[in-house]
Amino acid sequence: EELITGRMQLGDTTFHQYAPAQVNVAGDLNDPNGPTYASFNGLMGNVAIPSGWTITQTVNRAGQVGNEPSPPGVPVTALDVGAPTHHNVASVFWSFMTSSGLVSLNGQNVQAPLFQNPFYATGYPLTEAYWTTVMVGGVSKQVLVQVFERRVLTYTPSNPAAWQVEAGNVGLHYYQWRYVQLGQTVTPPPAPPTPVASGVYGFIKAGPTCPVQRVGVECAPLGVSAQLDARDGSGTTVATTHSDATGHYTLSVVPGDYTLVVVVSGSPWPRCPTTAVTVPSGAAIQVNILCDTGIR
Repeated sequence: EELITGRMQLGDTTFHQYAPAQVNVAGDLNDPNGPTYASFNGLMGNVAIPSGWTITQTVNRAGQVGNEPSPPGVPVTALDVGAPTHHNVASVFWSFMTSSGLVSLNGQNVQAPLFQNPFYATGYPLTEAYWTTVMVGGVSKQVLVQVFERRVLTYTPSNPAAWQVEAGNVGLHYYQWRYVQLGQTVTPPPAPPTPVASGVYGFIKAGPTCPVQRVGVECAPLGVSAQLDARDGSGTTVATTHSDATGHYTLSVVPGDYTLVVVVSGSPWPRCPTTAVTVPSGAAIQVNILCDTGIR
């Protein structure tokens, strides 16, 4: 959906509007004539083809709709499957979305539906299905294309039967849009904790970060920037450090038994547990501390 609308989601309720993706939805990335995600942007509001009708409509790179009275392959019809987006699904795609095959279930390979919910992998349809012409490996082919929330499905009648319905490489397409077309930079992962000669190191993080965990929504614990004290058996603070924005910290102490205490100022949250550690002679140990945000 981000590729076709240009509306990039940056958080649960945070979005930023960019230009839709000028990336081919199917076939070769360097095909100058095939339709892009942007080509389908203006088709999202088109009225659905009546259920049961044969799909003959076409689309080109400019997003212009035409008609192919004799499309290749078996006749493909539009099916009303009750999608809340008010678009129908091409019959060949619905057959794939509701098909069964060999799947791993409870450690056993059995014949079962590929998807318990037909829309699990694709999401709901964002447009109707359209015939178009794309280059595949440098060869011109007629394909049926339909854009869904999470995938683009294609039907290529000239392919072998097992490969006639395929899903586009949405990961590559998203990369091309975000990091090539928009020129954004890839954010590297945080550097791994750097051990100290003698002491403790690791991360202080807090979770949960979402009120309700939802499938496909990233809710990983977040780094906590806070003071960290190492206290001896009498409760005396013998060493102090501060974690950075990612939660990473290092704390040098001589070998011995300590209690690590996270000191969060200005708020009762997050609440972090005290952690007992034993630092061996001539070594550093990793201790990751998970705090409670209070979100339920």
